[in-house]
Amino acid sequence: GDVRVLGEPVAHLSDRWRVGYVPQASSIGDVGLTVRELVSTGRLPRMSPWRPMGRTDRQAVADAIALVDLAGQDGRRIGQLSGGQLRRALIARSLAAEPEILLLDEPTAGVDAATRASLADSLRSLHDAGTTIVLVSHEIGPVEELVDRVVALREGRIDYDGPPRPGDRMGDGTHHHDHDHHPEAIAPVGGGLASGPMGGR
Repeated sequence: GDVRVLGEPVAHLSDRWRVGYVPQASSIGDVGLTVRELVSTGRLPRMSPWRPMGRTDRQAVADAIALVDLAGQDGRRIGQLSGGQLRRALIARSLAAEPEILLLDEPTAGVDAATRASLADSLRSLHDAGTTIVLVSHEIGPVEELVDRVVALREGRIDYDGPPRPGDRMGDGTHHHDHDHHPEAIAPVGGGLASGPMGGR
């Protein structure tokens, strides 16, 4: 078979800005950028080469920063941010291009409960706005209520693909159904969120 994204073969996706990607924060070092500068780099796929940022671009950057509740931190260097703030800055960078699908790699790993709740609020706003979210995680935790599809992997193979079920313990890092294992989950949430990784539309 083949893999299609937004109706196009993934290798030939013409408008790559339509898919945003948020890496694990640990993969980003202190590169000397402020939050605003980091988020502005996410707008580049929507801009013509060598064209300076216009009013629409600057507004998209400001909106992305506000959505993740970092408006008061936009002048700080990313090396000065907490782990949770950096995660939110990376989400804002992807949102600056106004993508239709957002892919997140372990966004809640290694952060405290308050930060996980804050990240969940940001994802909930995106979900409510109709963004498809695909979340790769070993636990769903605070975004469990948003998940409408779970794809659980075991030893590199799909072990379960379907809606969350009442008996499943997704929030504690396991996904149980008929047998015990500790898979990665991928879940889409309505309009868009997925887990377990998690997923969207």
